[in-house]
Amino acid sequence: MELPPLRDRPEDLEQLTQHFLSTTALRRGFKRLALAESAMKRLKNYTFPGNVRELQNTLERAAILSGGRTILPEHLVFSQKDEI
Repeated sequence: MELPPLRDRPEDLEQLTQHFLSTTALRRGFKRLALAESAMKRLKNYTFPGNVRELQNTLERAAILSGGRTILPEHLVFSQKDEI
């Protein structure tokens, strides 16, 4: 079975993001992780060449940088410099 890359499935981004935030919060012992609307907009503008795994790693890193609070755009560090 072939699954299209995340950049071709933008409708999946919000649901995957919520899933990864929930699992990261549980694993890291954060009460609840929130994502600022501006941070979601930044995620939507990125192509994710590393696909879903890159999204997961980006959100985990952002959760740590945010101190377990609301993730802001500046907490999102992407592996590729050419984000849109």
